[in-house]
Amino acid sequence: MKKILWIEDNIETVEPLSFALEEEGCKVIFARNGQSGIEMVSSMKPDIILLDIKLPDIDGFEICRMLKSKQEYKSIPIIMMTGLGDTESAVQGLSAGADDFVSKPPNFKEFLARVKSHLKMKELYDAVKSEEEDKSAILDVSKALSATIDPYETLYTICRRIADVMDVKRCSIIYVDNFKKEAYVMASHDSREIKHLEINLDKYPEIQKVMETGNAVVINDVYNDPILFSVRGVLSLIDIKSIMAFPVIFKDTIIGTLVLRTSRREEPFNSREIRFCEVISHLAAAPLKNVYLFDVLHKEKELEKEKRISAEEKIRKLSVAVEQSPSPIIITDTNGIIEYVNSSFTQLTGYAAKEAIGQTPRILKSGKVSPEEYERLWKTLTSGDKWRGRFCNKKKDGTVYWEEATISSLKNEGGDITHYIAVKVDITDRKRAEEELIKITGELRERNEELEKFQRITVGRELDMIKLKKMVNTLLEELGRPTEYEVPD
Repeated sequence: MKKILWIEDNIETVEPLSFALEEEGCKVIFARNGQSGIEMVSSMKPDIILLDIKLPDIDGFEICRMLKSKQEYKSIPIIMMTGLGDTESAVQGLSAGADDFVSKPPNFKEFLARVKSHLKMKELYDAVKSEEEDKSAILDVSKALSATIDPYETLYTICRRIADVMDVKRCSIIYVDNFKKEAYVMASHDSREIKHLEINLDKYPEIQKVMETGNAVVINDVYNDPILFSVRGVLSLIDIKSIMAFPVIFKDTIIGTLVLRTSRREEPFNSREIRFCEVISHLAAAPLKNVYLFDVLHKEKELEKEKRISAEEKIRKLSVAVEQSPSPIIITDTNGIIEYVNSSFTQLTGYAAKEAIGQTPRILKSGKVSPEEYERLWKTLTSGDKWRGRFCNKKKDGTVYWEEATISSLKNEGGDITHYIAVKVDITDRKRAEEELIKITGELRERNEELEKFQRITVGRELDMIKLKKMVNTLLEELGRPTEYEVPD
C-alpha cells in the first residue's frame, strides 16, 4: 500500500480527494502544520508528499527546501498546492525543489492522475536505485539539482551526468511548443552555453514521434529504422548509430523530450538504461517547465518594461508639448476640479498653478453660462463629445477678457471617462475688433440711408426743374419766341 503524507491545515476541504486516494489503494495520513509534517516524514517514510503552501507555522516553500536538502528524503516526490493561476508561487515552488504543483481547488481526475504518475515514477526510481547504486547516486544528484536557482544549470547537469554514465555522443533536453510547432534545445551535455537554441523539428523525426504518440522511442539502428530515412544521411555524417527519445511530461502535457544519440551500438539499449532514462525524463520535467516559466516571466517583464518606457516617453513628450503650448490648457477630474494648468494659463489669467489646482474653472461658477448652456455642456462632455463656446471672464487683477474654449473628455483603455481637458484661446482682441466692425458697419448703414434719402430728394428736384423748363419753353413757343432751355426727351 502506497503511503501519502498530506500536510494541510484545512483538512475538511480536501477530504473527498483523500477518500478517492484511499479507494485507489493508498493510505493517506494528514499533518495539520509544517513541524508535525516534517516529523512524520521521518517516522512514516511516505511514497509521496502533498504540501500546502500556506501553513500556520512554516510555509510550504521552506518545508520543501528543508526536505530536499536531506539525502534520505530527496527521492520523495513533493506536489505543492497553489492558488489558481498563481504562476509566481508555482515558479517559487519548483525552485524550492517541488516535483509538481496543482492549483486549488484541483480538478478531481487530473489530481488523481498526477498523484498516480508520481507514485509510478517513485516506484521506477526505487527500482533503479535498488538495481544500480551508481546510477541512482547520479539520479540523486540530478534530483537535488532541481532545487537550484538556475534551471538552465540544472538541465545541463542532468545531461552531463547521463552522458557520463551511458557514454552517449549527445544528450539534450528539448522544449517543444506543440501548438507553434517550435522546438528549443534548453540544455546539452557538451556545452553549458547552449540555452534556448531553436531547432528545426523536420530534422528530428524521433522527437516528432514522441510528441505524436507520447511514448518513448528507442532506435538501435538508425540506418534501418523507417522513421529516420529522411535524415539518415546526416546522422551518418556525424556518426550517430542509435537514438533514444523520451517524453518529458508536466501536468499531463508533453512539454519536451530527453534525447540521447550515440555512436556505440554493439548491443541494443537494455531495460535498465531505458528505465533509468524514463526516471530522468520525469525528473527533468520540473526544471524544464521552470526554464519555460522563467523565460515567459522574463519576456513579460521585458515587454512590460518596454511598454512602460514607451508610455513614459510619450507622457514626457506630451507633458512638454502641453506645458509649452501657446494655448492655455486646463485638465480637470470628472467633477470639474482642476488638476493641472500649463504656463500659458498663468500668462492669460494671472493665476499660478498652485492657486488654480483644486479649484473649479470660473466658467462653471461665474454665472456667465446660462443654465441651459451649462446643462448642454455637461451632457456633451459626459457623452464623450466636444463642447465649444466663448464667454467673458476676469483675470486675477480684475481685467476683463474674452476666451474661446474647447473641452473634451479623456478616456482610459476601457473607454471610461477619467478627466476633461479644456484648451482656451484669448479672443479679447478679436472680440474688440468684431465689436468695432459692428459699430463701423452700423455707422456706414446710417450714412447710406441718409445718402439714399438725399438722392431721392435730389432726383425729385431735378425732375421738377425739367418739368418747369418744359413749361417755359412751351409758353415761349406760344408767344412766338425762341426756346431758352434744353431739356431731355
